Amino acid sequence: MKNRMISKILATSVLAFAASASQAAVVQNWDFVLDMNWDISKTVFTPSDYTPGYYTTPYGVEWLDRGRTVNTPTELSWGSNRSGAQFSHPNYLYARSGIVIEQPRVTGNIATSYEGQTPVITSANMFSHYNGEISGVSDLLTRAQMDVRVQLKLPGYGDTVVDLSKSFTVHFFETPNLGNVGCSYSYNCDNDVFAVVSGMDLTSTFTYDGVQYTLNYFETTGQVTRLSAAACQLMGFGAGSCYGFTTPEHLKTEVKFALTITTAVPEPETYAMLLAGLAMIGTVVRRRKTRN
Repeated sequence: MKNRMISKILATSVLAFAASASQAAVVQNWDFVLDMNWDISKTVFTPSDYTPGYYTTPYGVEWLDRGRTVNTPTELSWGSNRSGAQFSHPNYLYARSGIVIEQPRVTGNIATSYEGQTPVITSANMFSHYNGEISGVSDLLTRAQMDVRVQLKLPGYGDTVVDLSKSFTVHFFETPNLGNVGCSYSYNCDNDVFAVVSGMDLTSTFTYDGVQYTLNYFETTGQVTRLSAAACQLMGFGAGSCYGFTTPEHLKTEVKFALTITTAVPEPETYAMLLAGLAMIGTVVRRRKTRN
């Protein structure tokens, strides 16, 4: 009677386990399309406190104007409009600053990681901030919106299974390079400030075919960190409540991102161990039944 009861429990366990295993058909690999762009309708360029005119500069008496701004889905830039102007030019009469999305669209494949494993990290995209020592009369970027969209698809199929997006409001402060800068947020007031209210990441949990997954899109270069209280207050935020980075004059900051997908469903090896354990119990029960 006892053996019969154990056999019944074992059969029920096997059936329940098989049912759960069939429901947990984990998608092992995903195709993804990742888009990053500036929403050009949200870009704000602000005129300098200085008016266009002739100024005495280290290069003599020069006409300084508001320069040229670029507002496209991949590039926000400002500074000199002279022939030969370029990012981070050593002569501020020919220098430009800018935030450029180097990889506006990235496609690839990402593997699903199981809970307890080290997640498989897949490189995504990047943008760069070029800090040019521009004329203090130029128009300056003060606010923008960066949109990120991630689409997940089953390999070999064109239909989108998951479509996630997030917008980041970017606040920017270009340090003036003409006259007394008068800022106190850092020891080097030539460092321009890029700030967002929260860290630049996207985390979302979704369910597909009965299995729950977590998508993580995150910055990998360690550039976007909590800014100092003075830097946050400079942007109009509470002390220490904003994230971002600063870039010294004539240098470039690269910000790179990556993706991971994880699931809490046990990995296949765990299923194999459980099945082996159930099989062992079955063998013991059969042996006892035969002896009896």
